[in-house]
Amino acid sequence: MAQRLARRLAPRYLGQRLESWARRVLEFAPSHLCVSQGSFWELLTDRSALRLLDCARCPISHVVQLSNETVPLTPAIREAAKERYRGAANVLFVAEENRRMAERQIAGALPNARVVRNPVNLQILEAVGARSTAAVPVLACVARLNARHKGHDLLLEALSARDWRERKWECRFYGEGADSSYLLDLIAHFGITDRVKLMGHSDDVRGIWEECDLLVMPSRMEGTPLALVEAMICGRPAVVTDVGGMTEWVTEPVHGFVADAPTTRSIGEALERAWAQREQWQGIGEVARRRALELMDPDPTATLLAILSNRERST
Repeated sequence: MAQRLARRLAPRYLGQRLESWARRVLEFAPSHLCVSQGSFWELLTDRSALRLLDCARCPISHVVQLSNETVPLTPAIREAAKERYRGAANVLFVAEENRRMAERQIAGALPNARVVRNPVNLQILEAVGARSTAAVPVLACVARLNARHKGHDLLLEALSARDWRERKWECRFYGEGADSSYLLDLIAHFGITDRVKLMGHSDDVRGIWEECDLLVMPSRMEGTPLALVEAMICGRPAVVTDVGGMTEWVTEPVHGFVADAPTTRSIGEALERAWAQREQWQGIGEVARRRALELMDPDPTATLLAILSNRERST
């Protein structure tokens, strides 16, 4: 079945030799292969990876970080995905909504699918103290600078509205990426250079939330972003779009604020609701923190190893 599937997707790669990295994997003689994928569909166009998996003689599990609607799909690739993923030992998603989307896209169930949690980038799980209520509110978008994915452009347009020009606030973008120049141009285009700053990458998650009050994630697509989980653990509320696993963590108005869709209007409306309740941000952040601590896996590595070795572990 695997060879038939490979021929359907990429008939030429079967006659090619394995790349050196793939040969090293097979020489290791793994008892189980775990493939970490940025998205559900990217594997299906990676010939070298497909060749490796078709040559492997062990169970294969997939960890899928994202499902999205932007990939053009044909009947052949849908059927190929259905066969390959159903033949895997496990298909592990980081959000229930991603699993549902994948099953809708292939028009079939994945009985071997389940949701797992990613590890958080925090050594200390205590809350970060609230900032002074007299300080200018600081919004933070913590994500790589990829507007098509993370929606920075939608947020900037929402913040350029007349009402926001009349308020005191600051917005900081933490992250690096190919769209940094575009975002600087867009900030200038909207005339908000005095309000929005590109801060670059920071490994100090707690340091970010010592200086910022509200996470804003205007994403067009997501799995479950670690930036959201980490902000909640630090005790900060969030404005998010209803994509991926966002609303599995955030219920409005209990833990934050939800834009119905990744559009300027919807994000602007959610920001307005958040601004109207800015005096309650600390309390909302405390509830959000409790929610995140309930949902997070304290030892995701052990959970993954238990799944791969076919030993169930409760989280």
